[in-house]
Amino acid sequence: MEWIEEIPPGRFYLRVGLGRKASGSYYTPHSFVRFLVKETLEPPINERSPKEDPKPGEILKLKVLDPAMGSGHFLVEACRFLGEKLYEACRLCDELALEAEQQAENSEDVETRNSASQRAKIFRQRVIDLPDPNDKLMKYLPSAAPEGEETGFSQAEAIALCRRLVAVHCLYGVDKNPLAVELAKLSLWLESHAEGLL
Repeated sequence: MEWIEEIPPGRFYLRVGLGRKASGSYYTPHSFVRFLVKETLEPPINERSPKEDPKPGEILKLKVLDPAMGSGHFLVEACRFLGEKLYEACRLCDELALEAEQQAENSEDVETRNSASQRAKIFRQRVIDLPDPNDKLMKYLPSAAPEGEETGFSQAEAIALCRRLVAVHCLYGVDKNPLAVELAKLSLWLESHAEGLL
């Protein structure tokens, strides 16, 4: 037996026990969870919403199920990952719409101007069509940024809105332990909390 350190009386300490193993609860290292989520979800996201033709609505059509979710570690990471990808797709739509609007504004050819205007409308509509209450996400995109700034009012809030949309439309979980289910719901709520959303 190896001596690690002396623990004085009254001091709090943790020791290995059989409680988690007996209940079927296991901790999965975060680095592995992140890797697994990325490797699993990135290919269908890239297929549905490529960078050159972003479609944020297609990302929200993905469904993620964890049939033994425990406290929701995998679902929370999936929420983070999909939320970031959803925001990225919305931001790309916004940038491509701005680019098309500038092309339409600077073009003297009527056909080019109409084509560019139509492309801009298509990209803007993809963000507007998201099930976002009151289209709040629109005001957080770069085109809504105050003069001289790169992003809208709050990129962090925009990402939180995207995570909320993902949590509501994409994530599903089941567990035999009702307390674990409640903890997972709380974790997802905390992860996707955005001011003004219930």
